[in-house]
Amino acid sequence: MADRGPRGTSDWAEYSLEVEVPEDATNISFGMLMPGQGQAWFDSLVIELDGEAFEDPARFDLDFESGIGSFSAFVPGYRIQTDGAVAHTSSSSLRIESLAADPSAMDIDVAAKGALEILEELESSRDALLLERGASEVDLGHLQRPHRRTVHALPKPERPPGA
Repeated sequence: MADRGPRGTSDWAEYSLEVEVPEDATNISFGMLMPGQGQAWFDSLVIELDGEAFEDPARFDLDFESGIGSFSAFVPGYRIQTDGAVAHTSSSSLRIESLAADPSAMDIDVAAKGALEILEELESSRDALLLERGASEVDLGHLQRPHRRTVHALPKPERPPGA
């Protein structure tokens, strides 16, 4: 589906997508998608089931007049919000905007290694405090903590083990 729809800059236009829905379906998930960089606005959506308009204003404001409503607004790398300055047939639209990667952001592997070091320091400090003060004065949850957590985002070795 990501290969459908407009490319580049364009004026308001109608785009449609028709999909087969199994007769025994009990749920239909739908939404708007904007892969890549830039901004896209959505307004005056229409959902039809077997040629009949589907409307449930309590759950879905397809003109985005009362906000995003039941649509998810959390997609990493994108800002999703209503826009009162740009609209097609109503006074508001949904705007999806890609966020530029922050060149000063920390590398995920460096962040994971740092987080693991902090975790080890905190656990070591808590263990020392337990020895110094005794279990009655230290968080008893420490004694029942789950098995050590593993951070999977650490850099992979340059060579396979044993090579």
